[in-house]
Amino acid sequence: MTRRWFVRFVVVASWLSLLVPTPAYAAGGSPPKTQHVSTDPFVNPSSQHQSEVEAQTVAAGSTVVAVFQAGRFFAGGGSSGIGFATSQSAGSSWTAGFLPGLTIYSPSPGPFARVTDATVAFDAKHAVWLVSSLDCTAPDCASAPSSILINRSTNGGASSTIPGSPVTTRRRARTTVAASCRS
Repeated sequence: MTRRWFVRFVVVASWLSLLVPTPAYAAGGSPPKTQHVSTDPFVNPSSQHQSEVEAQTVAAGSTVVAVFQAGRFFAGGGSSGIGFATSQSAGSSWTAGFLPGLTIYSPSPGPFARVTDATVAFDAKHAVWLVSSLDCTAPDCASAPSSILINRSTNGGASSTIPGSPVTTRRRARTTVAASCRS
């Protein structure tokens, strides 16, 4: 009886293994291609460079926008700046850059020492991409950030404005931006 159950188990397990999806490249196809879309430009000695972390990606139609932290600080969290990579061809080609006006290291430097927790959304009604992030005040990001920053892009995510007036927070927040369909 034990041998019979074992044989049945092996037969059933073999059939079930056929139901598990197999990646195309494991079945003889080629592996997926990777494409380098951005490079950390920061050089400040207090950060770890050639690192772009905590990415978030949103797509609308054939436009794909990814945001991420670049130049991650060794201690206390946060980063030297927020990068973006944009494809308006469903990933065939990419442009990349770094959001202006955020940190002292950003292009068009801003007032903050560090920035963290980038997130992106698309407002389809107004055709505007929105990137939110949290600024970190001295000495690090372990304490509560003082404000939420919003950068806007009206050209398909190819470039961004300097953030408007920061929204002040009193406790640790996790940025999430959602686009409203209302005017």
